[in-house]
Amino acid sequence: MAHDLVIRGGLIVDGTGAPGYPGDLAVSAGRITEVGTVSGRGAREIDADGLVVAPGFIDPHTHYDAQLTWDPSASCTSWHGVTTIVTGNCGFTLAPCRPEDRLTLMKMLEYVEGMSLDAMQKGIRWEGKTKVVPTFSVGLLLVFVFAVQFGVLPAVTSKADQWLTADDLAKLPGIGLSHALQGAETT
Repeated sequence: MAHDLVIRGGLIVDGTGAPGYPGDLAVSAGRITEVGTVSGRGAREIDADGLVVAPGFIDPHTHYDAQLTWDPSASCTSWHGVTTIVTGNCGFTLAPCRPEDRLTLMKMLEYVEGMSLDAMQKGIRWEGKTKVVPTFSVGLLLVFVFAVQFGVLPAVTSKADQWLTADDLAKLPGIGLSHALQGAETT
């Protein structure tokens, strides 16, 4: 069988926790089709002798939200084999964010994360009321955790300085999900 790609002679580390083993890996139509000893040829072949062949890594806690708007490959994370990142951690994310809250959010990112306010003001491209222009690289999966503070709570209550009531809390799951599915557009 001819494959699109065959990676030969690498140390296969499959992510299951099993010990690594020497072998080949074949890819056809964007899917791994063989692992171990691949007898067929590939339209492209890579000699992985002395290298590790592994699935992409997941970085579950990043603060790339702002950086991704001017660095869509998430360098240097993607250089190290990370293929999936989770953003929006610690309540800091760029969307949803109302126009009147953008400066406050950027100042929080500057204070807590040490991000340059000037770089954020020049680099973040806002679209509409709350969305950030998606300029992310193909091949890097992004998982966004949206900020309840700026996107969901204003849709539930205007009492930003008070505890939420039981009625307010009951509204959160539906509103949060609907905002996430709609790109976090708020009114």
